[in-house]
Amino acid sequence: MYCADVYADVVEEEYAIPKFQHTILGGDILAKNIKIARENLHRSSLYKKVELVHQPMEELQPPSGRGWLITNPPYGERLKSHDLVRLYNQLGSRLKHHYGGYQAWIFSGSPIGVKSIGLRPSVKRKLLNGAIPCTFNKYDLYEGSLKGSRSKRN
Repeated sequence: MYCADVYADVVEEEYAIPKFQHTILGGDILAKNIKIARENLHRSSLYKKVELVHQPMEELQPPSGRGWLITNPPYGERLKSHDLVRLYNQLGSRLKHHYGGYQAWIFSGSPIGVKSIGLRPSVKRKLLNGAIPCTFNKYDLYEGSLKGSRSKRN
């Protein structure tokens, strides 16, 4: 069989693509960032699948059930270190108290910020954002205590 024949067979095959039944929610505290994100979404096929909100995370109510949260908080170029510590501490508190059942992935170039989250990551990945050393950490969030969460699974 020739390569062209294999390609034709693959192209002609029908694939059952499941209907997308998830909620993608994006947000930012700055209206200009929401505007830019909305413009980028309209240039793609995703604009009907993503809802964008202009509000701070501490006011955002997560969809019920389980889900993923992915965030890239500030690293500290514009914020002073004490503000950065407070921001990351608030992020960790918000995750712990409002995102039970979720997985949170936090991409950050601020080691002091990541330590201020106050949660233990289950996965740590070292990455670069340009020349900035960053981490991409996964946090498994649960309601109540970890011990109580584990006993519910057994």
